[in-house]
Amino acid sequence: MASAGLCIGLNYPGTGNALFGCVNVAWAGAKAAQLHLGITDVEILVDDASADGHAKTSDCSKGALWAALRRLVKKASAGARVVFLHYSGHGTYTSDRASDETDQRDEQLVASDGVISDDDLYRDFVAQLPSTTTLV
Repeated sequence: MASAGLCIGLNYPGTGNALFGCVNVAWAGAKAAQLHLGITDVEILVDDASADGHAKTSDCSKGALWAALRRLVKKASAGARVVFLHYSGHGTYTSDRASDETDQRDEQLVASDGVISDDDLYRDFVAQLPSTTTLV
């Protein structure tokens, strides 16, 4: 296995914070990873199948996103030299918990049921990738 990818697109349908286009962008990201980077093993998580004409809606909870990120780390540990991660959805920020941000803010990805902070994403995903793996 030379490479693997994960593309996440959240439109938040049926909420007061709905977006339009993030699911399509996730599918486009997967296609770009395949065409331009040669990554054929791309997992796609989207919360609104009606938005893109595909028949698959995924669980896009924090737990599901973390599970997909762990699968990507496993693929890297099994030999994937390049891993591709694409996120399209809401982002936000909060006060810096670890006092490690120059802007004093922790950036966050917004899952369907909560947030994932940049510190957690680094510690539990990026730092877990083998040193031989390139994250794109």
